[in-house]
Amino acid sequence: MNRNIGIIGLTFLVFALPNGLFAQRIAMLDIKGHKDSFIQRFSDVKGFFHVKDIDNKPTLRGKIKDDSVNLLLYVSPHTQRVYQVDVRFQSFDKWKKAKRFYLNHLKVYQSKYGEVKVSKREFEKPYCDGGGNEFEALKMGKASFSDDWGDMPYIQNLHLLFFMDGDGYPVLRYRLKDEFMKYEEEKKLTPPSLF
Repeated sequence: MNRNIGIIGLTFLVFALPNGLFAQRIAMLDIKGHKDSFIQRFSDVKGFFHVKDIDNKPTLRGKIKDDSVNLLLYVSPHTQRVYQVDVRFQSFDKWKKAKRFYLNHLKVYQSKYGEVKVSKREFEKPYCDGGGNEFEALKMGKASFSDDWGDMPYIQNLHLLFFMDGDGYPVLRYRLKDEFMKYEEEKKLTPPSLF
């Protein structure tokens, strides 16, 4: 009898708790919340420091495991809530090294987040993988090198994407679906000059 009550109670807790308690995390810290609390949390606990904004996005610099990274914060215009974080790793100037780094990290992320829904390894002619101009192709939109988990079924509020950008940066993107929807609503109410 007590065992049944325990199982029922545990089941209730799992399904009754809000999604926020199963928050999305980077380096074991929640990424949901106001921009200032995000910056404070990562500064105090992980030793990240605020650096010059990149592309008008608040940017933190620090380490996750052995990797030096920048965290680029995407925030809503009115409430200043974080709706997306790009974990941007150190850039590479050689494609072969960048690709090796990317594929090694992809294995780690697949073991953590499960199988990828969509993988793209596409280069339009005259570009090709191994041709020496891969970053140029990515920058010009003539190539795609990415892995998309899509909307995570067991982390209900997360969309996860890992990709290589045209400047040689591997990027792991965390998008909070509920905060992104709020951002879209705020964007409709905001004059275009703020973007």
